[in-house]
Amino acid sequence: MHQVTWPRLMILSALAALTACVSPQPPASQPATLPPPDDAEEAAFLTALYGNDWLSDPQVSIAADRKTLAKLRKIVPSIESENQALEKVFNHLRDEYDLNLTVSWRALEAAALDRNTPVSVHLKDLPLHAVLRELLTGIGGSETSLGWTLDRGMIIISTRDDLHRAKHQHVMVYDVREIIDRLSGERDLDAHDATQTLMAVLRESIAADTWRDNGGTIGAIREIGGYFVINQTRDNHRAIFQLLRRLEPTPQRDTRTATANAAASRTLAVAADGLDTPRFALDLYGQLAKTTKGNFICSPASINMSLAVVYAGAKGETAKQMAKTLHYSAPAEKVNAAAAALLKTLNRDPDTPDDTQLHIANAFWAQERKINADFRALINSAYRDAWHDVDFTKNANAARTSMNNWAQEQTKGKIKELVPAGALTDLTRLVVTNAIYLKSKWAKPFDPAQTLDEYFYLSADKKVQLPMMAQTESFAFYENDDLKLLEMDYKGRSLTMLVLLPKQLEGLPALEKGLTADKLREWLSEKRRHRVDVKLPKFSAQSDLNLPKTLTAMGMGDAFDPFKANFSGIYAREALYLTHVFHRAVIDLDEQGTEAAAATAVVGGLFGESPSRPKTFHANRPFLYLIRHNNTGEILFMGRLANPKGE
Repeated sequence: MHQVTWPRLMILSALAALTACVSPQPPASQPATLPPPDDAEEAAFLTALYGNDWLSDPQVSIAADRKTLAKLRKIVPSIESENQALEKVFNHLRDEYDLNLTVSWRALEAAALDRNTPVSVHLKDLPLHAVLRELLTGIGGSETSLGWTLDRGMIIISTRDDLHRAKHQHVMVYDVREIIDRLSGERDLDAHDATQTLMAVLRESIAADTWRDNGGTIGAIREIGGYFVINQTRDNHRAIFQLLRRLEPTPQRDTRTATANAAASRTLAVAADGLDTPRFALDLYGQLAKTTKGNFICSPASINMSLAVVYAGAKGETAKQMAKTLHYSAPAEKVNAAAAALLKTLNRDPDTPDDTQLHIANAFWAQERKINADFRALINSAYRDAWHDVDFTKNANAARTSMNNWAQEQTKGKIKELVPAGALTDLTRLVVTNAIYLKSKWAKPFDPAQTLDEYFYLSADKKVQLPMMAQTESFAFYENDDLKLLEMDYKGRSLTMLVLLPKQLEGLPALEKGLTADKLREWLSEKRRHRVDVKLPKFSAQSDLNLPKTLTAMGMGDAFDPFKANFSGIYAREALYLTHVFHRAVIDLDEQGTEAAAATAVVGGLFGESPSRPKTFHANRPFLYLIRHNNTGEILFMGRLANPKGE
């Protein structure tokens, strides 16, 4: 394995960043005989060392080890000894506390200590393992280091050099993939450098002078596919095991990991309080991919938040279809409370830097005094100050102008006409609007000087030339036989762009057809940081969609059928149904970052209304992309780039 000499400052900095909650390890000059851990941690260590046999067979040696460890945790009220022979002190501990204890007298005698060496001990109210540690430290002094280890329930006392001989060494395999991934993200290292850093941390902090790389004679580490194969003494293995356990990502130490997915590090979003918005996002994309040619972009988050509002007034089969299509698993009031909480989180994420703009807003436009009071109260409780009373019967066009002005303002002028002319009539009763605006810089901007014209392959026999951005940096990356996945952080790392690139030139249709939330979750959980040679086209894209047919194909057709729709929770006097779901989205991507916006208008009306070498990631062929919020996993934008020139 390629060896790297790591500066001590870098090693200590990495250790400090990763181990804020870790107890200090023994100094290099002392044996790594840590106090016995609690039962759960000891069980995990013994399972790692010996497998599960020790759990089922009480006759194996580990059962004896556990009994001895339990004895070593007992409190010793007092132990007094003044110039007693060393052998008598050991015999007293063996007899008084029923220990299976043996002393390697030959090794001690070689270190000028014999059975009659006088010992004075005055200790009280300490665990037995602490008494043993203090006793051995006092006997050895500054010239001779003594220690102890466990073997088949037997406490073996000897010199440290003797305990480090081959007969006391073990080889263990540690899965460090999650730690490497965490270190890569926090220290902005590729997988190789993160691996070398973690190795250096272990060699620096656990019995440093025993490692062969540090001039010792026993300790050795080898990395194989994200696993460390380590040769060390059993006591040092225990210290390594405890340290690595504390370095593993946990909800308390890794906010991004915990909130994105409790089961897998920084994967897809959670289904919280009845919302599974990422699953809806992937379903929506799959349906749009079947029916839309060329480039398209949408905001699943915007569409979902808009439909959540009308779901609050759906009843009967209409409500069942909407819940299944939108992946809601809770009553309407909980769904909207969760949607409102999500909106608040996205707007106020403390991890979003000041120069990143992420803003999402809802607004509701309802016919004066016609909407069900309970529905209005539910929406007002979830989304405050968003209600607008309008009169569609007298001036629907004025209401449309107000909505479009609102959308234009919320999206910084990117969405200029959300609701087209003629879409609203005197039979319109409710319009739910949502707008989202994002502007953020890359965490690692591209150098414009590196942007060169290159070919983008539209198909096997057609290509276009366009500006292709380029950089080689550390990014989260995954690949399998069919695709490559690249994760690019925006500044502050609260937002990321995922680019899914098929390996085959014309492989995008197959990738889109097979894409599911579960697959994306799996791919994201397997990504690791690497140095990646990235080439990505500068592009702009926009879409103007009306989604009734798409949502009907996804399973909620009753909502758009004037004879079947049941929105009696919104408007009980006459039959309300959904006439339009307008959605417009735009994106501009360049060397500095991304600006994107989207707006949605759900229109409800009455029947009768009109209708080691770097990895390579060269995105020089059609691909799909997502922009997601890391702390919630919410998919804010999702799209396909078939032709960056938009032809």
